[in-house]
Amino acid sequence: EALECTYRTNDSAIYTIAVNEEFCVTGSEDKFLRVWPLDFCEFMMEAKHESTVCSVEISTDHLRVVCGTLYGSLGILDKSNQRYRNLLRSHHNSILSMDFHVPKRNIITVSSDNTIRLWDLQNYDQAVEFESKIDQPLCVAAHPTLPIFSCGFQSGTMRVFDIEKLLNADEFTQFNKPIRKIAYSPNGDILVTCCEDGSVALHNPRRQHLPTKMMHLEFPPKHVHIAFSPITRSTNKKMFKHEQSAVEIVSLDDEEEENRDYSNVDETVNTGEEETY
Repeated sequence: EALECTYRTNDSAIYTIAVNEEFCVTGSEDKFLRVWPLDFCEFMMEAKHESTVCSVEISTDHLRVVCGTLYGSLGILDKSNQRYRNLLRSHHNSILSMDFHVPKRNIITVSSDNTIRLWDLQNYDQAVEFESKIDQPLCVAAHPTLPIFSCGFQSGTMRVFDIEKLLNADEFTQFNKPIRKIAYSPNGDILVTCCEDGSVALHNPRRQHLPTKMMHLEFPPKHVHIAFSPITRSTNKKMFKHEQSAVEIVSLDDEEEENRDYSNVDETVNTGEEETY
């Protein structure tokens, strides 16, 4: 046996290769899946991924190529129509927070890979992805009725995202330290954001999430949780649970009354222009 010839097909390392009687498939560090004729004169088709393509395989009918990436995604390239379909996608780092958006039937996840992703529960596929390379998202809360959700970020900024229009609808910077917890009240009339230093801001979702009140917890927590009491005619409260086992309960009756003054305002969000952050 002897080496017949050598072909240089990539400028980066080839991680995986598959070959049959008709063509050859390579997956490389440059994130490309490529299909080559056996003379390697020029690739016939290619598909770029989010990360290095580390595994490829050709179907027995020679019409489909399946590939996997280092970030955990799995997809199929159909040679007959030159279409690529994602079968599985995932975050490629730790998930920091998640919430369930009831009206849209989506799970919203926030990861330390600097992405916010929405997952469709009907087909278990990723529906939407928002990326924030500069400012790390830390926590998320889905509005109980409107097609929006809010995220707290490392910079102390709170951003509201419109799911249907796929843009950053509103943005407020009330803090200069990371937001560790964010939550909507059960009826969606109040949004609470909690900063790392114990500062707390209340926002009115009926008025484009404008801040309505600032408070400060007695014990600045490393970990904080927000829970709302059931909505009744007499009271509506929020609870802050600290790592030090301290609990603070604050009445929101005044905030509820303020929100009722705007009950006739059309429940829309200020969509504006999409921002890059």
